[in-house]
Amino acid sequence: MEESQELKLYWANVCLLIRMERQHLDDKAEEWTKNSGHPIDINYLGDTAEVPLREKLTEEAAGGKFEADAVVSTRFDLFCSKNFLAGIPEEFAPLGDDLPLRKSFLNSGICHPQGIFHPVLAVPHLIICNTEKTGPGGHPESLKDLLDTGWESQIVIGDPALPSGRCFLFAMWYLFGDEGLEKIVENVVAKSAPSAARFSIMKDEFKLAILPEIFAGPTQKDNLKRIIPLEGIIALPSYLAIKKRAKERLLPFLKEAVYTDYFQEQYVRQGALIPNHETLPPPENLSGLEEKMFFPKWSWIERRDMNYFDQQCNRVRIV
Repeated sequence: MEESQELKLYWANVCLLIRMERQHLDDKAEEWTKNSGHPIDINYLGDTAEVPLREKLTEEAAGGKFEADAVVSTRFDLFCSKNFLAGIPEEFAPLGDDLPLRKSFLNSGICHPQGIFHPVLAVPHLIICNTEKTGPGGHPESLKDLLDTGWESQIVIGDPALPSGRCFLFAMWYLFGDEGLEKIVENVVAKSAPSAARFSIMKDEFKLAILPEIFAGPTQKDNLKRIIPLEGIIALPSYLAIKKRAKERLLPFLKEAVYTDYFQEQYVRQGALIPNHETLPPPENLSGLEEKMFFPKWSWIERRDMNYFDQQCNRVRIV
């Protein structure tokens, strides 16, 4: 790569906070380009973009080449699938010795064993129970309980085409195998996004929801109960991957723009997310609980047929 060549970053991270992310990153990129002489082109490819990240990478895979020098995204499945980034591990630089890493991320299974997909943050997901619909003592205690046929069409999630609903189904597949995945697909109903799923359970349309912590707060009716399943808190990780060819020039920018206390703290304050930085506390409601967080083991992920997983996600009924 010529030293004058523009560096390309694909960004599809926290949709809820995209305005904050974009303002911060654009300011940092402008400053970095002025000071270093290395222009950085940030492509915002979130799920509301004209061409979202999955579609962009699908097009590039068909052409035989991924064009970005780096990718940051909560689209965890693109890092797990050999159809996408997991199919070209030799092109990415190990980052484990170069960037901060939270201890709970190491313990949860989030970290890639070779360090080529480095965590930016984690989105914690909980079971939310409508106590008016379930009655006292009628709520599940575990993720395994959700497989019972009595919960059919009573569990609402965000659209599994998006990261939140998809990470829940991925965790259920990991815990309970193909049979468990197919059972939970029968039991859940999806809304367009986690925010819509929260609204529907508030309005007593469903007994249960699987939601990020930011949508798990109390309501005026005080009819929602947060449940931490026996198996743990499902983590939706955001990852960074950098091509080896671009690491020397792009990593310093990402350290300054993304892996700083200021930017990471915005994720905690505005999104109730788990930051990558060990020095920053987790969201208040998760204090002392982040060690319960889990993500499927990479040794398991590498043996999975992600095409089968896509097919099961597509079976979920959207209402």
